[in-house]
Amino acid sequence: MAEKVGLGSDMVDLHHRATYHVSRPVYTDEDLNQGYMLPSQEEPSIGQKVGKFVRKQCACSGTCLKNFVFGKFPILDWLPKYQIREDLLGDILAGFTVSVLNIPQSMAFAMLCNMPPIYGLYTAFFPIFVYAFFGTSRHMAFGTFGVVSLMAGGAVAKVLGPRPDDTVVMDANGTALFYNMSNSTGGDAASDYDQEVIKATISLTFMIGLVQVLLSVLHLGFVTIYLPTPLIRGFTTGAACYIFTSQIKYLFGLSSYIPLYVGPFALVYTYIDLFKNLPNSNYVEVIMSACFIVAIAIGKYLAEKYKEKLHFMMPIELLAVILGTLISYLMKLNEKHEVDIAGEIPTGIPPPSLPTSNYMVAMIGDAFSIGIVGFCVSIAMATIFAKKHNYEVDANQEFLANGMANVVGSFFHCFVSACSLARMLIVDSSGGKTQMAAFVNCVVILIVLLALGPLFESLPKAVLGSIVVVALKGMFKQCADLPVLWRTSRSDFWIWGVTFVGTVLLGVDIGLGVGVLFAILTVIIRSQRPEVKLSGNIKNTELYRGLQDYKTEDLDGIKIISFGSTLYYINCEYFKQRVYKLTDVNPVKVLASREKIQTQIKKQAQKDKKNNKNNETELSGEYNIKLKDPSSDNGFTMDFMGTLKTIIIDCGLFNFIDLNGVNTLVQLTNDYQKIGIRVLLAACQDNVKTTLEKCGYFEQVQRDDLPPTHVFISVHDAVLFAQSIMQDQDKWDTV
Repeated sequence: MAEKVGLGSDMVDLHHRATYHVSRPVYTDEDLNQGYMLPSQEEPSIGQKVGKFVRKQCACSGTCLKNFVFGKFPILDWLPKYQIREDLLGDILAGFTVSVLNIPQSMAFAMLCNMPPIYGLYTAFFPIFVYAFFGTSRHMAFGTFGVVSLMAGGAVAKVLGPRPDDTVVMDANGTALFYNMSNSTGGDAASDYDQEVIKATISLTFMIGLVQVLLSVLHLGFVTIYLPTPLIRGFTTGAACYIFTSQIKYLFGLSSYIPLYVGPFALVYTYIDLFKNLPNSNYVEVIMSACFIVAIAIGKYLAEKYKEKLHFMMPIELLAVILGTLISYLMKLNEKHEVDIAGEIPTGIPPPSLPTSNYMVAMIGDAFSIGIVGFCVSIAMATIFAKKHNYEVDANQEFLANGMANVVGSFFHCFVSACSLARMLIVDSSGGKTQMAAFVNCVVILIVLLALGPLFESLPKAVLGSIVVVALKGMFKQCADLPVLWRTSRSDFWIWGVTFVGTVLLGVDIGLGVGVLFAILTVIIRSQRPEVKLSGNIKNTELYRGLQDYKTEDLDGIKIISFGSTLYYINCEYFKQRVYKLTDVNPVKVLASREKIQTQIKKQAQKDKKNNKNNETELSGEYNIKLKDPSSDNGFTMDFMGTLKTIIIDCGLFNFIDLNGVNTLVQLTNDYQKIGIRVLLAACQDNVKTTLEKCGYFEQVQRDDLPPTHVFISVHDAVLFAQSIMQDQDKWDTV
């Protein structure tokens, strides 16, 4: 009966599968190049490359100018092609739906920056409008985002120091641990301080925008590769803990009792204060918070469950804002029960003004970290939806779009903005197709700014806090990544966990740095100790796989070493030691043992000569006994040394090789050649072979029984060559 094997969901008959037969000579790379390589062009010099680049960048033509302008302003490309019948209805519905969520969320996230709620509405309008001109993502929901808002609030708090009416808590080094940003009255000094908070936050937003624009000009969109998905998700989950904690004082009515801590262990200090001040909680705000959290959570669950039947997203958050405002206004909760409310909300659009430069130098480090985090979240979400809807996004252009949105927004009193995960999902699920949905969103926000803003002055901050807490559900659900990562990739599991713990304990800025360093460290560790294994031949094929993983045959006199990484200075020594162990032959020890035996023979010969004795036969016997003595640390046995003739190093996974790697191969090759074992290289990439040639590898290891450049195009070619050499030697031995 024919053998059956599983292939996908079908059982395949091996005897009836397609087969191929190849008959060709054994090729080294040099043989293949001589027969089939195209004529190589002369490589230009560095000066020629620089000149070509400058000419290309400075060249100007009508087509070049058009491509440049259309590339920097993508709206000029998609707006003239806008399909009104197919896209307009979905964009209007998506824009209106997302604005319903945007209004309460932006007001709530303004509190994370320690700014009045009206500034959240500004941020919900200007950056979104600017992004629509520069962005390449069709589904981007730009605006307020909790993580970057929290990071901005912490950065400003570190620079400004304590509020005038606060009691400052000091750490062991005499550094202020917290600064209260509550709305408690503290006279003119406190009012001036609040204005400084606004100025510093706007300056930080301007700096963040400049950083993002600069990185775009330098084409550094690739920096996101250093922030892998597990790191981003661990970081945002840890930041969600800070966002949740920052809302507790509003949920319990303790805004005058719980300050905003910054720095390491800020959460620990915050919860210590929370439990100390629980007796001072405002029971009205506690009851209101509990009711609204439950109501919003249930409402969002039902809205999600029945959205297909309703054909639109229920405005649960907006209904909560309206209901909370009505209850507060009608029951006069602020006057009777001292419920903390949004306060004065002016109408109109603020006139443009330049950000103050007083705090820019002090916040440059925070500007870099916040700008990169905001961009990474934005480009990650943009890429996901671009793949879903079959279009492309330009990372460098997205950097520019993010930067311009923040720079222009800072002129109109906006705080830092980025992509909102929840709102972007709503844009997609509501049928949004282009950035026209962003313009619809802006129209709704503009109406609120011009006419409806004062209606929300009685809105309790407990309601806004409830909206934020429920919105964090998606971030906390990212904890479900951990079991999956544990089963699939332990290194990603630890990146997620270390980033999360570092963020929670040390702060969002330090935690991000810890996560990046740990992620890089995992790459270094994996590169330093990659998998090195022996490969064998799968019977009747030219395939070679690991001896421990597949049913393979070990080849007589040949050991095939597979190295699962690039060979460079980090892992050279590890690679060499693994080759010694896997082949059971350490040429250094073998040579040392031979020298030791030769020394003993010479001493014995001199001793015999002095005594006028001739014990040549006896000496030879002693020599052989010592070699065969298993207790001696010679690094080999005579039986094995008699069978191992060739070591083949599979270089297929070498992306590059540096000088240390070349020197390691030279040392291995020469050391093994001294004890009669040849070393062959197989499946080298062109750039690896070029490096070998430039470093003089072939000149340093050349021997008579090998081709001039003994690099074979495949492992199988190297095996066939080694077997033919051994067969020829056996014939000569027989003769």
